[in-house]
Amino acid sequence: MSLPRLKKQLAPLNRDQLEELIADLYSARKEAKEYLDFWAEPDQKKMLDKYMTAVRRVFFSGGVTPRRRPSLTDLNHLVHNFMTLPMDHEVTASFLFAVVEHEADWLELRWRRLSYRTSIYKNLNNLRLYIENLPNGEEEKWKIRLERTIERVDALFVI
Repeated sequence: MSLPRLKKQLAPLNRDQLEELIADLYSARKEAKEYLDFWAEPDQKKMLDKYMTAVRRVFFSGGVTPRRRPSLTDLNHLVHNFMTLPMDHEVTASFLFAVVEHEADWLELRWRRLSYRTSIYKNLNNLRLYIENLPNGEEEKWKIRLERTIERVDALFVI
């Protein structure tokens, strides 16, 4: 359903019906509950820590031992859910750097690097695009770290 169609469907509902719909959505979907909880009480540090830990667990069991085959579907799901939250640019940039850095940490310990090349470059490109599109020249703040991250990822695939 498109956004205009959704708005058209919601238009005839009164306040009580909207409250009931939101309450049903809150109980039915984990992602909706998380979003609404964050909307009601935005604690960016807590949410960032939660997602950074979850990303780390995609690549490392117990936070230390590298997984044999991390779930890239889980990783993409985490990134997508985080990006839907209304976070400050600095928090979002830190998270996107963490995604690439955790994946690079994992790749440094694995011998089958080429099969994950597409994934890390996709995440690196998402990070680069995010940094380039920051408002008010904030990209300068992240430029050196981005260059070093790109160099580190490129070094993983030098034969």
